[in-house]
Amino acid sequence: SGRWLFASNYGSGSVAVFPIKEDGSLGERHTLLQHEGSGPNEARQEGAHAHSAIVAADNRFVIVADLGIDSLMVYGFDATSGALSLHEQVRTAPGSGPRHMAWAAGGTRLYVAHELDSTVGLFRYDGAAGKLTPDGSWPTVPTGAGYNDVADIHLSADEQWLYVSNRGHNSLAVFAVGADGALTPAGHVSCGGDWPRNFALAPGGGHILVANQRSDAVAVLPLAGGQPGASLGDTAVPGPSCIQFA
Repeated sequence: SGRWLFASNYGSGSVAVFPIKEDGSLGERHTLLQHEGSGPNEARQEGAHAHSAIVAADNRFVIVADLGIDSLMVYGFDATSGALSLHEQVRTAPGSGPRHMAWAAGGTRLYVAHELDSTVGLFRYDGAAGKLTPDGSWPTVPTGAGYNDVADIHLSADEQWLYVSNRGHNSLAVFAVGADGALTPAGHVSCGGDWPRNFALAPGGGHILVANQRSDAVAVLPLAGGQPGASLGDTAVPGPSCIQFA
């Protein structure tokens, strides 16, 4: 509806809702919901860490990925009042650390990037019931790749390709998307720098811009036939962490 903004607070493990005014500014915080729990990774999952929020196509539910408690929290959403209420807690694999999400197929499939175990998962979504059902998981790095933290996830505009960034392996993992939503690994390409925290597909689909946080630069990768190529160059940006086209 464009009337509400959802913010996930990593440090505190909470989710906040803010009204958006007619001039685009934010009103006072409307709702704050606190997650509770922990996970098996003692270094990263000592408590809840809400990492991202995504709204269902029908505006009736909001899904929050919590890295700290290995959960996708499905909240019922009242688009009139802005109220959230817990509808379902969907557990992911222990120690997986769900981070970012991407809708596909008109909001009937949800792909989830799991930071801590370097996988991407597919969930089927029943909008009428507000229910997520897991239906597959694929590794984002080769066996024996060493330390890696998955970061961002995006689909091509035609939803035929899915991309996940790997921090440590310093790559973009490429997957072909089948008619049923299942993924087929289609290789890796260098991110053109160090620690690809975020990336975005440029309008028109001809390039991918990668925020390489530790090399202080945004790299530009060509994109053709679903496959990214080697970096065409980069632009110096101190510690880039997010890219959005507007």
